[in-house]
Amino acid sequence: SGGNAQGGNAQGGNVTTNTGGQLGTGGGCAGLSASTLTAAADATISEADPKGNLGTDARLSVSGVSGAHLHALITFTLNPLPASGRLESARLRITLQSVSSATPHTLSVFALAHSFDESKVSWERPDAGSKWTILGGDTALTPSASSAGQTAASGTVLEFDVTADVRAALAGSATLYGWLLSANETEELVELASREAALASDRPQLVLHVCP
Repeated sequence: SGGNAQGGNAQGGNVTTNTGGQLGTGGGCAGLSASTLTAAADATISEADPKGNLGTDARLSVSGVSGAHLHALITFTLNPLPASGRLESARLRITLQSVSSATPHTLSVFALAHSFDESKVSWERPDAGSKWTILGGDTALTPSASSAGQTAASGTVLEFDVTADVRAALAGSATLYGWLLSANETEELVELASREAALASDRPQLVLHVCP
């Protein structure tokens, strides 16, 4: 249910729990540093409630059920790297809260092609202005990453490799509006912690590993 519309952001890899991306000149480095960003905005948008706004919910919901799709949107504020810095990897980390069944589920992460307003975004509109080009969110055509066949339990941190998206944004060749998470068509409901979650450690993070 993702990949709705045209977008220009670069594509990343698959879900991973490893660090290090070997970008640019590659090969790793001494003194690798990690920077953890917290989400600047996030929200769930609902096909069944196309005008409704769920930007203040403590959970992000994703569903692939026909006629009742739920998409989760997340964005971060990205600062320039130090002049001598090189991005080695970027990982989107999201904490799983609950799943509707033990059946393996697939979550896909798509680069957004439009900014959104957390307090106004809906299935129909990214903000108070014009509508999405395609209802449910404008994104790149192919996913940046996916979690094929996950059977993770509640409390598990899902980690997606979005290095290419972040690298393109830092290089100025693309604008990073954030990401849209969607589920495969057989998945009824996956709930993830939002930036309003009670535990700060559960909230969405973007972890950047930088070589000085």
